[in-house]
Amino acid sequence: MYIRQIKISSRRSGDACTTFRLAASERIGGRVKQRTLLNLGTNFSLPKEKWLELCTRIEQILAGQGALFPWAGDIEQEAHRYAALLVGRGAAKDRPDENGSSFDYQEVAVNSLELVRSRPIGFEHVGLAALQELHVPQIFAASGLNKVQQDAAGWQSQAVKLRPIADRA
Repeated sequence: MYIRQIKISSRRSGDACTTFRLAASERIGGRVKQRTLLNLGTNFSLPKEKWLELCTRIEQILAGQGALFPWAGDIEQEAHRYAALLVGRGAAKDRPDENGSSFDYQEVAVNSLELVRSRPIGFEHVGLAALQELHVPQIFAASGLNKVQQDAAGWQSQAVKLRPIADRA
């Protein structure tokens, strides 16, 4: 995904003006095709050095990824706005996720939703998931720490087993 700057002439007055478009390249057969995803208009005012950041953040939003580190306020706002426009126009439906399957977007009446049997996921779960992702239990075990020492270091090797949230009902 990238931003393309295009010079066009006005139909009415014939004056030249610049318009900006959000575009994507894709390989079809043996050829590369470029398609316009969204017309950003002539009033697109983000500096050129921030275009790559904006496109990266839009792709992250469309892929359902949260931001690990905060983006600049103008980039984050614009990225959410353009991602919402892409989803609304159906341009994001064709994009496969990292597993190769397409996203299924549905319209939902947000005011009709109600929360039933809510359970907090908790900071503990997030922390333990991060420790598992960093292979901390294996590092502790390889370091020769026994269970008591592992518990004192903050990892309860046998007591805590994380399950996917979908398995909890």
